[in-house]
Amino acid sequence: MKNKKQYAGQLNTILFFVLFFGVFSLTRAANPELIVTWRAANFYPISYTGKAIPSYGTKIYFVVEGIQDGKLLDLSRANIEWRKNGERIRGGDGQKEAMVVFNKNDETSFVSVAVTANGTTVIKNVSVPVIEPQLILEVPYLNMTVAKNADVAITATPYFFNAQTINDFSFSWIVNGIKKGTGSNNKLILNTGSPNTDSDSIVNISGYAQNKRSLLEIKKTQTRLFISK
Repeated sequence: MKNKKQYAGQLNTILFFVLFFGVFSLTRAANPELIVTWRAANFYPISYTGKAIPSYGTKIYFVVEGIQDGKLLDLSRANIEWRKNGERIRGGDGQKEAMVVFNKNDETSFVSVAVTANGTTVIKNVSVPVIEPQLILEVPYLNMTVAKNADVAITATPYFFNAQTINDFSFSWIVNGIKKGTGSNNKLILNTGSPNTDSDSIVNISGYAQNKRSLLEIKKTQTRLFISK
């Protein structure tokens, strides 16, 4: 049977290993991590508070930062390489920023960045959502129902076109098959006194928005109003 001194010696040895390796593991530096942020340089209304989503042809600006043990790393001397869908687009020392444009020929929309410093390479992959431009017709009436002989204001609001301001757009309207003009005004004032429909109770409205900077970028949206008796 082991005596008390033997047990004490074994216990001290165990405590030594636990304390030593515990302290060692805590003092080891954490692996560096990369944080990639991006912003899309396309149009959205000032009331929109979400993140702008790029459409095809949108310039997307990327920035990479490195973090280790909760602190920002100095990447000014690190070799940084950017790739779009696996194809190298930019690289060099301290190249923390990159600009990417996706087009309809791209089968995927991935951006990756590899940062190499002190013999260590860290890679970050980012999947970017790409959508078609959107056009919303805003009609401030519950259940799209309005009274007869009322003046109705309808607003066409474009999202995510490759434009800079609302002045870059041309808007047009078709009401029950009749064109209501084209211009820079994104509001349509419609009187429901004579909707000129078969049932005399429904108005079909089509709104169009076209980017004057890129004439092929055009979007159509439809809605309908119900005229209460």
